[in-house]
Amino acid sequence: MEKPEQLYFGVVPQSYLTLDDAQSAIINWIFSKHCKGDFILSIHDLADNTNPSTLIENLKWLGLDWKNDSTRNFHATIYQSKRIELYQREAWRLVSDGKAYACTRQIRADQTTTACTAECGESGQNDITQLQLSNVKPALYLRVDKNEYRFNDLVQGDIEFDAAALKDCLILHKNGLPNPNFAIAVDLRDFEISTCFQKAHRYRDSLEQLLFLDALNASSVQYGHISSIKPVPYANLQNYEQRHSIDYYRCEGYLPESLLEFLSTVDIDENLRFGYRNIDDLIAGFSFTRLTDEFSEFDQTRLDDINMKYMYESDIDKLMQVALPFFKEKGYPLNDLNTIKSLVSLLRTQAHNLKMLASDAELFFHEERQIDETDLRTILMNENSQKIYWSFLRGLQSVNELTAAAFIKIMHSVQTETGIMGKLLWAPIRIALTGKEMSCELPRCAELLGKEKCEKLIKNTVKKLQ
Repeated sequence: MEKPEQLYFGVVPQSYLTLDDAQSAIINWIFSKHCKGDFILSIHDLADNTNPSTLIENLKWLGLDWKNDSTRNFHATIYQSKRIELYQREAWRLVSDGKAYACTRQIRADQTTTACTAECGESGQNDITQLQLSNVKPALYLRVDKNEYRFNDLVQGDIEFDAAALKDCLILHKNGLPNPNFAIAVDLRDFEISTCFQKAHRYRDSLEQLLFLDALNASSVQYGHISSIKPVPYANLQNYEQRHSIDYYRCEGYLPESLLEFLSTVDIDENLRFGYRNIDDLIAGFSFTRLTDEFSEFDQTRLDDINMKYMYESDIDKLMQVALPFFKEKGYPLNDLNTIKSLVSLLRTQAHNLKMLASDAELFFHEERQIDETDLRTILMNENSQKIYWSFLRGLQSVNELTAAAFIKIMHSVQTETGIMGKLLWAPIRIALTGKEMSCELPRCAELLGKEKCEKLIKNTVKKLQ
């Protein structure tokens, strides 16, 4: 029986999950679903003071899940910090097999290269046990005797490295910590990983991992390298880091479904995106041939459009629950959930995200309308505005309750009485009730405001025109 595909995503835990890392995780996850395989998460927590809780929580928020196999002492997530002794044993085994050597040369603190030089003398190779037991802590290096190395990339095609890139690779630091790429290679072998998508700027890392896999006599892994996302420029580095993270867009009120679809299609040729309507379509239609190797531009407008689609299609009760924290942040009263639900239903058709939706809801919780000079001039230029307002006020007196249907009936009455139609009729009423020339569906907006508030807003606007 053919083994299922095993997809691997490894990440260094930070205080936030970057869009690039999230995209890599999503592509691996989608492919694992497409081929009914397993998605395996590895936390590269070899460095001190790393806390993966926020990163893991954000991956779960996006809707990603990963394999849990307790029979292999593998509980949902690989933590490299718990496997250090294993990495060390595997490193020394390579020395015993003659595939690696120990180096006791003192490395300058400012030396950046990870490759050892021939002048080292390969000390420790003749008596490995004595060297391991001594106080001298060597670094271990992999022997690389190839002049070139090539592999077929699932996205980019054939990739070739020349001798300049194939220096002896560091396996184990003198402090006993493994080279992250060696740790990854051991993980790839142990968990029988078949495929791994990662960013194109990590070609060099992929090469090292493949060299280590060869030395470990492990099956080779198929790599696919996707381009990094080019974000819009920001004023400073802090803004760049904040706005290039999942947390930023989560706090702005973007739904996880929209970010999942957006990030999974960034690398897909824009002419082929139209065939995907939801996540199930993306999983079913996944293909390497649809991925582009061109640099990916971050298209904010497209993200907004996708998010608005999911907001509009979402179950209204579910969307209201997700929107409540944004209403609370604005200080709105939350005692009447039916009203909140109606507001969310009304405003979701025009807001790019939940934060914007909550801001748009402000007009239903405050009495005053801040009409800017441009909109006020629009009213003043219409010499019939006063006629429209007074006719509307008379129409209000004819109804006990202002429903959307009653509002439309009043507007028809105003049109008949004044002879004014179209935008010239509706714009003055819209600006008076919402403070904006463009806003949500006006009849439903008026119904939610209610008769008393609409009357007060119209009268206040009349005063401003006098």
